[in-house]
Amino acid sequence: MDSVKCYNCKKVTNLICHKCQKPICSKHSYTTHHHLYCATCFLRERKVGMAKSWGMLAVLIAIGIVIVIIAKG
Repeated sequence: MDSVKCYNCKKVTNLICHKCQKPICSKHSYTTHHHLYCATCFLRERKVGMAKSWGMLAVLIAIGIVIVIIAKG
């Protein structure tokens, strides 16, 4: 069996990025949503998560505004 090495530091590892499947060691892995990611994929996942959070906030604000308008009407 060939040994797999971290794409960043070349340390032998058995971990892989959940998104891109690159081999990563524990030093160069990030955990989110119960998965391991390389640095590049981790940043992408964070941006997606933040976009979803801001989208949900906008929906809640819009609902709040509609409720206030209906209550005053």
